[in-house]
Amino acid sequence: DWRFVYPGLERVERFASGKPSETEAGGSQTLDLKKARVHAVCGIANPNRFRELLEGAGATVTNFAVYPDHHAFEEAEVRKEESAAKASGAVLVTTGKDAVRLESLVSGDAPWYQTKVGWHCQGGWDTLVSDLLS
Repeated sequence: DWRFVYPGLERVERFASGKPSETEAGGSQTLDLKKARVHAVCGIANPNRFRELLEGAGATVTNFAVYPDHHAFEEAEVRKEESAAKASGAVLVTTGKDAVRLESLVSGDAPWYQTKVGWHCQGGWDTLVSDLLS
């Protein structure tokens, strides 16, 4: 039964100016959320799902800043979130969708990370492919 397809958190990578930050060895800088203190920022339709993904990966969400879906972030809002995260000793994590809107506003004074979500099939892959192709 292919209905067991679900979204899952694949990785959380650092970004600046909308691009993942590269490590010296190449590849993006990733964040292990297990036991991480996270200041989450999002402007999406289902923010609770974002929080569930973070907590499901082991993060402690110290602050959860929710903005309206498709929110046009302003510099003052970004600075406020950066200051709050720094004060609480948490890292800033946002959705990949919101990272696009935040790319020109992040200061570089506080690290921002974006989530990368992938789809996983727990079973019935052959049936799913067959159904899609028929």
